[in-house]
Order: sequence, then structure tokens, then C-alpha cells
Amino acid sequence: MAYTAIQIAVYMGVKEIYLLGVDHNFSKMLNDKGEIIIDKTAKDYFTEEYNTDKDDLYIPNVEVSTRAFKVAKKYADKNNIKIYNATRGGKLEVFERVDFDKLFLENERVTI
Repeated sequence: MAYTAIQIAVYMGVKEIYLLGVDHNFSKMLNDKGEIIIDKTAKDYFTEEYNTDKDDLYIPNVEVSTRAFKVAKKYADKNNIKIYNATRGGKLEVFERVDFDKLFLENERVTI
């Protein structure tokens, strides 16, 4: 979903993209070998009641997603587009990190 949002933003001509809440980590993930990886410390949603049927949902392959994000970064770098990761925590390290809390300060306002 985040990769698609990046594509749409680029198509619309956005030159600075800030990713918010892209944890890039799930309680249940696939690796490139097709193995299911369970991370009991990862929380998929902000509340347990959000998706009670989450066991039946799509299981993401984070390795595929990482490669897609690297392609997006490569394209962005070649085309003078900046993509920043403003997520608090998370495991996405493809993009430069910026402090989420500083994005909305009056004296450091970001214009997009």
C-alpha cells in the first residue's frame, strides 16, 4: 500500500514524500523461501479489536516490500525526489529518517 502511495505521489509531481506509520514489521510475515515468520512482539494494529479476522488476511512478504522500496528510492534519487521515513520506530531503513515530532513544529514547518 505504501509503495502504491509513493507511485501516486510521484505521478502527481510531489517532490518531497514523508512516510508516516510504515512499521515494515508484522506479527506474521513470509520470507523469500515462503516460510511464515511469527513475531509475537510485533503489533499489527493500534488495538487488538481492529481486525479480529487478521489470521485470515494477506500475509506480507517484507523482503519483497524492501526490494520495492529500494526501487522507489533509486527512481527518486535519479529524479530529484526526496522520500523520508517519519515513522516512529519501525524497521524500514531504506529511506532517510526524519523526526515525526519536528515535522509539525511552527518554526520547522515543511511545505509540500
